[in-house]
Amino acid sequence: MVKFCSRSVRGLWLGMCFTLLVACGGGGDPTSTAVSAGGSTAGTAVASIRVTPESRQIAVSETATLTAQAFDASGAVVGGQSFNFNSSNPAVAAVSDSGIAFSATIKGVSEGIATIAVTAAGKSASAVITVRGRPDIQLNGRVIDGLTQAGLSGAQVALESGSQVTTGADGVFTILVRDPGFSGGDTTMTASRTGYLSTTLRAQYSAENTTLETILLVPPSTVPGSISGAVRNATNNVGIPNANVTLYKGQGLTPGQVAQRTTDSQGGFSFAGLAAGVYNLDVIASNFSICRRTVVSLPASANAIQNVACSPVGSAPAIRAVLTWGASPRDLDAHLTGPNVSDAGRFHVYYPSVSRGNTDNAPFAKLDVDNTSGFGPETITITRMNSGVYRYSVHDYTNRNSATSTELGSSGAKVELYLPDREVFGPKTFYVPNARGNLWVVFELSGSLTNPTVSPRNEITLAPAQEVNIP
Repeated sequence: MVKFCSRSVRGLWLGMCFTLLVACGGGGDPTSTAVSAGGSTAGTAVASIRVTPESRQIAVSETATLTAQAFDASGAVVGGQSFNFNSSNPAVAAVSDSGIAFSATIKGVSEGIATIAVTAAGKSASAVITVRGRPDIQLNGRVIDGLTQAGLSGAQVALESGSQVTTGADGVFTILVRDPGFSGGDTTMTASRTGYLSTTLRAQYSAENTTLETILLVPPSTVPGSISGAVRNATNNVGIPNANVTLYKGQGLTPGQVAQRTTDSQGGFSFAGLAAGVYNLDVIASNFSICRRTVVSLPASANAIQNVACSPVGSAPAIRAVLTWGASPRDLDAHLTGPNVSDAGRFHVYYPSVSRGNTDNAPFAKLDVDNTSGFGPETITITRMNSGVYRYSVHDYTNRNSATSTELGSSGAKVELYLPDREVFGPKTFYVPNARGNLWVVFELSGSLTNPTVSPRNEITLAPAQEVNIP
């Protein structure tokens, strides 16, 4: 029998208790029957009680279990006891029934320290619970072969904090960030696998946006590799001359500059004589926001063009979403819906470059670039916001008739959202979740053009076969 009592936030007794009766086969208490030879049973005088653990740190909304035992003067367990668990500060740590005899569940309510007093047969013990930070954040990612794009199972992914997991089928993994802070942050992780060079990723995350950039691994090679491509304007796909391209080792905002180049008159660049591995390109160009992409050093015989799409900065404020992905599927389509001004309907901007049932939006939201042969970019720009919610989604047009396709989730697609107040810092980036479906609902926008509210959705679902009809 386990008895729980509670106190109010102000420390006054509420006078309410509830009792848990534990029934077991054979008529005996499970603890008393487990006592070793020489132990005591119910009716023996209790000399002391013990609660385990005696201290514990948890996050807000996280739970922990406390377990109590009673002992006689010889140190033997005394069964059949009723334990009272009571929090000194339920506003910090609340007590509830764990569903297991002789234990209680403690839940972090707010930051602070609370003492959990445990009493039985006139004896007492206590545990100190410290509640700090927010609940753990579960990050979701995938590790792939950087050359073949195939998922790599059995890879080790380790956070700088020490947490480590092994990738499952298709290279998918989840990993916890402990005590992540109130709005997320950034973390560094390293992926490794036998037969491959390790890659370090520095990733930004938040509680609302937990999907990581796909981590690339490449096999070692004694043959020097190269990286080449072009820096292009995301709104018209025209090359950007005189852009400063800096190469770093690893993925994301990793330190360790390797080399630097300036693009030619067509926006082209190249790096030769590189060691095998995964690199990050940072691009700075006049009248453009900072732009980045992950690239792979390849032997000359296998070298592929690895372009970078950059968003221009105009004299008037604008919001721009730039979609890029890999070679497959060939045709991903960006979609934007938003509120009309003249009626209660919604406009819809996508590849026909026309709005359905509305003329309010043009030229306030338009599709700048449509791409049907892989990689992207596919770009939508908003130059005025009406009152209401805007929704941005990506449709896998290539697999529009499939209810089971996983190509969108494994495409490496990302959407870079450029906002007027983030031009110096670069875009907010969303990475496609690894899931089955052909419609990726990425984010929603509301507010004003110069001060928008971004609400991540990052969900994959199924869209109608012929046309995406997003409300």
